[in-house]
Amino acid sequence: MKTASVVAISIIMAALAGCGSGGGGGSTSNSQSTSTPTVTLAISPTSITSGSSATLSWTTTNATSVSINNGVGVVTPVASGSVTVTPSATTTYTATATGSNGSATATATVTVTATLPTVTLAVSPTSITSGSSATLSWTTTNATSVSINNSVGVVTPVASGSVTVTPSATTTYTATATGTNGSATATATVTVAAAAVTVTISPSSVSVPSAGSEQFTATVMNTTSTAVTWSTSAGSISATGLLSLAGVAAGTNVTVTATSVADTTKSASASVTVTQRVITISFVALDPNGLLSPDFIPSGALYPIHVATSGAQVGDILTITDFSGSAPVTINAANITAGYVGTGVAFCPSGGTTCTVTSGLITVYDPHFVKIQAASADGTIQSNVLWKPLITDQPTLAISKDATTAYFAPGFPFLVQEYLLANGTNTSGTSNATILGNDDYAIAVDNQTGDVLTEVGGTEIQNSGSTNILSSSNTLLAVAALNSYGYVTAPNVGMIGQINNLSQMAITGSVAAGSYPWAIDAATVSGKDLVAVYSEQDTTIRIFDNSLTPISSLVLTGVSEGTAQDNAGGWPLRLFQSGTAALLSSFDKVLVTATLDSTQTLHLAQQATLTGNPIGIAKDETHQKVVVWYANTATGMTTMRSFDLATLTGTSIASASTLPVGFLASDVVVSSDGTKLYVGGINFTNGNPAFYVLNNQ
Repeated sequence: MKTASVVAISIIMAALAGCGSGGGGGSTSNSQSTSTPTVTLAISPTSITSGSSATLSWTTTNATSVSINNGVGVVTPVASGSVTVTPSATTTYTATATGSNGSATATATVTVTATLPTVTLAVSPTSITSGSSATLSWTTTNATSVSINNSVGVVTPVASGSVTVTPSATTTYTATATGTNGSATATATVTVAAAAVTVTISPSSVSVPSAGSEQFTATVMNTTSTAVTWSTSAGSISATGLLSLAGVAAGTNVTVTATSVADTTKSASASVTVTQRVITISFVALDPNGLLSPDFIPSGALYPIHVATSGAQVGDILTITDFSGSAPVTINAANITAGYVGTGVAFCPSGGTTCTVTSGLITVYDPHFVKIQAASADGTIQSNVLWKPLITDQPTLAISKDATTAYFAPGFPFLVQEYLLANGTNTSGTSNATILGNDDYAIAVDNQTGDVLTEVGGTEIQNSGSTNILSSSNTLLAVAALNSYGYVTAPNVGMIGQINNLSQMAITGSVAAGSYPWAIDAATVSGKDLVAVYSEQDTTIRIFDNSLTPISSLVLTGVSEGTAQDNAGGWPLRLFQSGTAALLSSFDKVLVTATLDSTQTLHLAQQATLTGNPIGIAKDETHQKVVVWYANTATGMTTMRSFDLATLTGTSIASASTLPVGFLASDVVVSSDGTKLYVGGINFTNGNPAFYVLNNQ
């Protein structure tokens, strides 16, 4: 009964279904869809090189999603699309389309081939001569490094670049480019030819005085044989390239040629302009034991004079003239070879003990100019003129107590000269003084008694007031006078002496004053009479009171020590009433001031280096200045400058320009009111003492 019921129900339900789906009595059938997904996959291009890309394209039906393996993943749109891939190796891609009724797959394969490096190499120029250079240039692709053989090595940048090479022979260069997938090479060859012989000459252009000479040198390259042959269009030239223009007139243009022996087609030339010959001279003086200052001739002895020359020739005449006459010397080949000519014999050996000179000597006891000049034998060519000063540094000029008379002790062979003054002006010329004897080298006037104290011939002191003469077995040098006291230096025994009564003229005391006490001066400082002494061989300034009791001393630095051979002067000393001592070292061209302070201690105040040829100094008490006079060796004139005592800043004294050419001042005194400069010296033109009064400005 159960089975029959089931069948009946099924029939009924079928009948009901048929009645509900149609109308009007028609019949229709109903079916469910059963389609499955489809998918296509394509790749383009199908073959690529490593590092390149390809495009995957797909289409689907009946799918709700699509994905691609090998790292691509789910892609959209589902119906169709594309995606770019860059596989590093050959790869098969699978696309999977999924729908409600299942899934479908499709594949596509891309073949990947490896990429190799490339390299190019070029050289420019392709041919060079030995010693020249060429440029290697390269380009690469797919490379991580590049190197070139034959000692070039690794080069950068990798992609492209260039490098300079200088091969000594024909060379093939190989460039190797290396990448991840291998390497590649390229070559370039540079051809090297032997360099041509070259010749250069030095100097290539030069001016040479007529009848002069010039040394040429030649340089030959690119051959083992460096010899040349020399030739000249005028004059003569030696096998070593020494050109001689003897007999060739000024204004001639000369060509000098050097020709290679290895290749006679190769040569070089130099141009020579023949000019008027110029003779230039400079000065050197010698003493028996060595070289003295080149700026001065020392006084006090007989000296040979030697003159260095340039442009001189055999037969030229050198003339050394002082007021006593000329000492001409004919220049010979030996002079030129030695580089000097002179009025005495050849150079004395340095450190020697004897030097015999038999001719051409100049007696130099009194300060004056010596004129030095050279000329060609026919006189048509004249050298420059040098005016060399003969120097001393003792006080040779003094003004009388009443300022009516100037006393000038010019030295050998003169008597002391008197010049009468009126209102500070020289009015009467010169006459012999009442002082006995001659050869006076130092002079001083006592401010209290008016006595005139002189040193005569190095062995006597004379006093004009009583005509007393003090003789000494010692060498006496410098004198000073103050408040009826007299003072004298005796360098050879290292002493200074005192005369405490000028009318009696007797040495009443003496004291050691260092090694070779040279210059001396006296002044009243803060109510006390003081004496300042400079000792040249220990470069020391010493201060004594009027009884010769030592007060203080100061050793100077930057000042050369004197020797027994050059006891020629060059260290004038002046003591100011302010307690400042001024010292000039003519040889060192140094001006020094030292001050005595309130504790009676002498200390260095200022030190200045001077230019030119300073000769001596004078004290200007009114303006607290040091007057320095100079010898101008080019013009033969005496010039002057005034230096502030506190700072040693200097200004020119214009009035000195009125002094004549050839006049050399040996001493200067400033008037008590500071307005006048009294100047004594020697005129070159006649060799006579001369006296001038200048304004101190």
